[in-house]
Amino acid sequence: MLTLIIRGRNYLKDWTCVLLRTNLNPMNRHMLLVPAALILASCANTLPRPGEQRTMAATADVSYPYLMFIPKLRVQRANGLPLLIFLHGSGERGADIEKVKVHGPPKLVQVRPDFPFVTVSPLLEAEGDWDVGKLDAMLAQVRRKVHVDPARIYLTGLSRG
Repeated sequence: MLTLIIRGRNYLKDWTCVLLRTNLNPMNRHMLLVPAALILASCANTLPRPGEQRTMAATADVSYPYLMFIPKLRVQRANGLPLLIFLHGSGERGADIEKVKVHGPPKLVQVRPDFPFVTVSPLLEAEGDWDVGKLDAMLAQVRRKVHVDPARIYLTGLSRG
């Protein structure tokens, strides 16, 4: 028997809650390896727990890796959570997403788990400039994963951002 459980969160729209349970004879267990591998691969970009900031890898749809923070809130908001997108400056460009935590909201949420916004902080490649199409794709992905209030989406940044 194989059991795989990934805990979901009630404010998320993502399908992060999966329960796979099967009884197979030893000869047919190999048929389960491919679906199990696909499920585990999809979990590599799991969302942060409330009060945590986590790196979300670039995907085929979204070419920017980004930091995502989910606030630790006591009450559920029916309209969704406010979203704050933070674009860093030139000094943080490159391959090290930890540099994005030097200024602004990504730095703040490390000490304020109750910061009342979902924050998304993409990382710009070394010689790149912000691309509106790529940012739109990232926003669409975030809105598919997290219940965001569409009337409260904010964009901020510094320097190049």
